[in-house]
Amino acid sequence: MPGRLVGACRAREARVGLRNDCAPSYTVTLMHGNCMRHVSTTGHAEARVAVETRCNADAAAASRPPPTASGSARSFADLFATQAQDYARFRPSYTSNIYASIEAYAAAHGTGTRELAADIACGSGQAGADLAKLYTRVVGVDASPEQVAQAPPVPNMTYGLGTAERTPLHDASCDLVAVAQALHWFDLPRFYTEAHRILKPRGTLAVWCYATGRLEGSDDADGDERATQALLHVYDGILGPHWDARRALVDAEYEGMEPCAPLWTRVERHHMFMTKRWPLSHVIGYVRTWSAYNTYLKRHDIVQGRPGDPALPLLQALLQAYRTKDTEREVVMTWPVGLLLATRSSV
Repeated sequence: MPGRLVGACRAREARVGLRNDCAPSYTVTLMHGNCMRHVSTTGHAEARVAVETRCNADAAAASRPPPTASGSARSFADLFATQAQDYARFRPSYTSNIYASIEAYAAAHGTGTRELAADIACGSGQAGADLAKLYTRVVGVDASPEQVAQAPPVPNMTYGLGTAERTPLHDASCDLVAVAQALHWFDLPRFYTEAHRILKPRGTLAVWCYATGRLEGSDDADGDERATQALLHVYDGILGPHWDARRALVDAEYEGMEPCAPLWTRVERHHMFMTKRWPLSHVIGYVRTWSAYNTYLKRHDIVQGRPGDPALPLLQALLQAYRTKDTEREVVMTWPVGLLLATRSSV
């Protein structure tokens, strides 16, 4: 198995800072504490979400024991379990500018050490493998063993089953807690309390997401525009009603979901871009990792690659946009990235 899976009650606890009382549980709310800020974010037509983020003036109120696993919790893990292989193959890795921003922030405000980083909701390890180049040890935490099984072998990275709200990590054990493309699925107050628990004093919290991408920057600007319109037609026009409403939080780059006092200080927001050069066939593979795409197939009883699969006409539209028959023609995809950074307070 590619990934090294450390179960909730397995060994290696002393070496990687794991505790042995974690149990998967997953609920999602869009509430956060007591200082209310209302942020309306709008994505595709059916995904308008009012996010109430509250900065909790009393940390104890946010530290109640996590809820037990629910049907929605299991469906969340199952959703990504069914996409695990494609997710590992086609999702983009994260670019160096993201890690450079995290490292600059940690150097200015952090613990001063790089002993342990936690990759929360690590999936198949897109971020964890990169963090392993920067930290002595990395622990990836995910609720889906199927996703973890697709992670590449990394000598100084291990995995634990758990959720964002209840990880298998010891108190004050981490220099960095990282979350890539997953915060919108979390119970925010419980996650921020858990991150505060496992971080060392002055530890760094780094959360980022990439919003809807565009095809741009190739040698055919007109083709890029035509291809982007075809891609957005699938994203919004066809799959729009099938996106979970929380997708709008991603397209808003997590605005309004920032951690806040008393648990967090020095909160910063960074905006940047992530670019990948892919063949057109990889773009189609990436689209097939979208949760709305898989929901669409299930709701319409469509088999991937058979008539009704929206990826098939999309591929033809992309080929026409670039006036080619070559599915391996390289194009450039660019995504806007939102990065949130915060320091664990001494509370």
